[in-house]
Amino acid sequence: MRDGAVSARSAAKTAPHQQQQPLHQLQKQHRGGGGGSPKKQRALDFRRLLTLGPSPCEEAVLAALVFPAKHGPWLPGPKVATAILSGLAKHQLPLVSVRVLSLVRRNQMDADVFACNAVLGACGKGREWQLALGLLNDIFEFRASANEVSYNTAISASSKGGQWQLALSIFMSMPALKATLNVRSFGAALNACEKGSQWHLALSLLGSMSAEKVLPNEICCNAAISACEKGGQWHLALRLLSKMPLMMVMPDAISYNAAISACEKGGQWQLALCLLSDMPALKVAPNVRSYSAAISACEKGGQWQLALSVLGSMSAVKVAPNEISCNAAISACEKGGQWQLALRLLNNMPLMMIAPDAISYNAAMSACEKGGQWQLALSILSKMPALKVAPNVVSYSAAISAFEKGGQWQLALSVLGCMRAVKVAPNEISCNAAISACEKGGQWQLAVSLLRHMPGLKATPNVRSHNAAMSACEKGGQWRLACFLLGQLPSQDLHPDTISFNSAMGACYKCGEWQLVLVLFSKLQHLDPGPDEVSYNLAVASSSLDSWHSALAVLQQLLGSKLLPDSPCLSSVISSCERAGEAMLWPSTGTVSCYSRLLTCQGLGLLGTV
Repeated sequence: MRDGAVSARSAAKTAPHQQQQPLHQLQKQHRGGGGGSPKKQRALDFRRLLTLGPSPCEEAVLAALVFPAKHGPWLPGPKVATAILSGLAKHQLPLVSVRVLSLVRRNQMDADVFACNAVLGACGKGREWQLALGLLNDIFEFRASANEVSYNTAISASSKGGQWQLALSIFMSMPALKATLNVRSFGAALNACEKGSQWHLALSLLGSMSAEKVLPNEICCNAAISACEKGGQWHLALRLLSKMPLMMVMPDAISYNAAISACEKGGQWQLALCLLSDMPALKVAPNVRSYSAAISACEKGGQWQLALSVLGSMSAVKVAPNEISCNAAISACEKGGQWQLALRLLNNMPLMMIAPDAISYNAAMSACEKGGQWQLALSILSKMPALKVAPNVVSYSAAISAFEKGGQWQLALSVLGCMRAVKVAPNEISCNAAISACEKGGQWQLAVSLLRHMPGLKATPNVRSHNAAMSACEKGGQWRLACFLLGQLPSQDLHPDTISFNSAMGACYKCGEWQLVLVLFSKLQHLDPGPDEVSYNLAVASSSLDSWHSALAVLQQLLGSKLLPDSPCLSSVISSCERAGEAMLWPSTGTVSCYSRLLTCQGLGLLGTV
């Protein structure tokens, strides 16, 4: 895809290093005997053009078109050229098409609108939206007038090239250019809205069709439903589906598939299954996309049993599952903690004549990670290259996460190091998992070192990266380093969360820096969401080392927030009060009541239930 709008005229120029020969000289080179009918000539021209590749020079295209007839060289006329251009469009060869059209014009032959539309179609199929736009602007030079097909094809080309704004701009300009908006115009514009996830524009366009006295068809309705699906508007997608019969348009499999996908993205797995079950009664046969979307909906909803049930039901209706269906089912098992079933599905895929892809193996490794099966995750990762499946960053991240859960920090670092050797760049997930593995293994130096080296690996540290490193510092008794990392977050445009403060507070508490714990706790109270049970317990325990007044005050805040103190926290408060020896002199009724409850719970062995 080239930058900027490129006209068909400029695209047809010969490359600067190639010397362009005049037409009559090239024709002389091809003088000789032979002959043939235009039909045979068209077939020969077309075959020769296909051998030139996607980006031939103009000289090569001309040489392929010139035919040595009995009475001298022969170039195809407009009708034959149009037929050739239509064939090139089917083979998605837009640059070849543009050069053929340019040669037709240079040969002083009229290029009719059909030839131009054929080239526009080739540009659309080849996703060369710049060429399509340039050709639309240049059509008047070819002595042809753009018609509705020209504009519709240009809209479609822009849509396929990801230029939904340009597509809609062409659509909106058609009435001023005396081009009639028809159902294909609306269909192409609605497809552009779908590609751009512009559900509100799609609904507006669909609603405006009646004012133009254009009846929608299934293409228009399906594009609008898909736009709602991509925009997360599942309720609007279902409403459109239900209104299609009122618009005299019968929903087809594409309509239902888009609606099921909308339910999947909206977490409405029950509705997705209802739509799937309704299809046969409405004379719409579910296809593999229907089942795959329903299985994905079950996966998103944590319904692994239903996902397997839907997958198993496909054979009864003679719909063969594909890799998307199986991958969704494996992911459902992974999310449901069913690592054995996930591996069984992975192993059964070849028996169903389905080759597992990277997504299949990644989902299976994630299942092993959640099941604590780091050895199996390592086995899957090591087998992938031999099975002609290249591990990607998700594969390595899943394996490193499995090693982290299994306490295998050495393996985690080893796999992270292997990624660079196979030219797979680590990302934040890979690095965070490796830092967490070092944290669990008590390797605070390695954790901090990895955090500092993340920018060099083209991975941007996030709050989770710092939290894992601070947790490693906490376990290693490195309170100064933990506090330093906490203080660095704002300078990196990162906002510390509760876990960040808890790690730093924990490090300070373990090293006897209880005053710092209280300072950090005070700052945490001004954040959203604020302290949790861990924060309060650390603050209460630290306050107990200061005075029984402050210890009971923080404890009352904890109880007022409906959080539960832990046993060490309560024991520290009781010890603080006992050391003070002033329980009967407390002026506050609230503190007396709180202390009485503590003593009662201590006697009953229920410290954790206060």
